[in-house]
Amino acid sequence: MKLSKNIFSVLTIVLAVISLAMFFMPFGQIIRADGSAVEGVGAGFAFGSVEGFDIYKSSKILFTLILSAFTVLFATLSLKYKGARWATIGFSIVDAIFMLVVALSSPNKFIDIQGMADAATAKYINMAPLLIAIALFLTFVSGSAYLLIADKLICLEAGEGTPTIPQKIVKFLRDYKGELKKIVWPNFRTVIKNTIIVLIMCALVGVFIFLIDFGLGALIDLIYGK
Repeated sequence: MKLSKNIFSVLTIVLAVISLAMFFMPFGQIIRADGSAVEGVGAGFAFGSVEGFDIYKSSKILFTLILSAFTVLFATLSLKYKGARWATIGFSIVDAIFMLVVALSSPNKFIDIQGMADAATAKYINMAPLLIAIALFLTFVSGSAYLLIADKLICLEAGEGTPTIPQKIVKFLRDYKGELKKIVWPNFRTVIKNTIIVLIMCALVGVFIFLIDFGLGALIDLIYGK
């Protein structure tokens, strides 16, 4: 089991690095009206730096790039810190979902070339966004496996009876279900009564605030009027 833990820890880091490295590979093209095209890497579109074009930086692609960088950071730190393992799977799945949206959307939504006279359209190349999304999803899967295996080893070392993460989740859901059963729901008459009371109190508070506002306004007018 320790071997599996080490394999998944390294695999998580490798997949995270691959997803980040893909941002520095050919990502998309800007096609001019005359048919010529200029390629750019994902980082270039993120920071608005593509050769031959002064484009607006894409905040969406920049956001996914930053998330990928944090995924690599926490995947590396997870070798030493337990909390970093949770951060790794959290950042990776959010980044994977967001990157999937980018991949399935029109490139013109994320590569901003509007207002450029010599540009016609933009497109992704080599399915780069989709490949990044897949790499990030695999990072999430590998990171989750690493987290569960590491937690299992910790529980075995702590002794029998120490709950694992899945057992803690099951216990939480059972306790939550038990607490729901203890809830006493009010009858219809009580709901109507409480609703009327709330509405009356809201009306009274509203009138009170209106009177204070009216009085302060009149006072300010009187002061400045002099």
